Order: sequence, then C-alpha cells, then structure tokens
Amino acid sequence: MDRNSQTIDDHIENESEFVHPHQIITRYLLSKVPNARMAIVGPNDWNLLMNENDVGLPSTSEIIRRLDLFYRIAYDEDTQVVSLEPKDDPPAGSVNDTVETTEQSSASPTE
Repeated sequence: MDRNSQTIDDHIENESEFVHPHQIITRYLLSKVPNARMAIVGPNDWNLLMNENDVGLPSTSEIIRRLDLFYRIAYDEDTQVVSLEPKDDPPAGSVNDTVETTEQSSASPTE
C-alpha cells in the first residue's frame, strides 16, 4: 500500500462514525490524482467490492486492496475528472473467490 492510501486508511479507520464505501473510494481516487477536481463513483463500483462472506463492512485497507485488484484509475485531463474502469485482466473469478483464497492462505494451519 502506498503512502497516500495509508494516510486515507488511517484517517478513515480512526473516525468514530460509519464511513460509506463510496466515501472511501472517492477519497482514495482524489488522493491518487491530486489534480482531479471531481471523482465519479457509482454504486456498482463499491457494491462489486463487497463479499457475501463479509460479516460487516470490510476495513478501508481491504476495500482499497479489492479496488486495486479489479479496477484501474482513469483520469480525464480535459474535465479533471477521476473515475474507475474495470481492469482488462482482473484475477480469475469473482471478488468472492479472490477474498476466500486470500483468507484461506492467511489462515494459520490446524493440526
């Protein structure tokens, strides 16, 4: 994770109130492209990052990790708008498959 996303993660994780995934993604995009005057984030952008196995809202760092897996940042210099575009080569399977694989690989072995 780069310095900008870590700063966003720290800021949002330390807030005591609920932060909507839309806000997390918007802040992340604007931090990645400081010249942008506006970020466009739709419900499908963040909704696709959610997982049926999520017990609650994933952490900011997990949302950003999933975002980086499935999307690339697009910036239009003329309009100064930053947005998300699906990656041409996302990991195989859905976000659910990717998250399950990540969780399984980080689990400690049982004997």
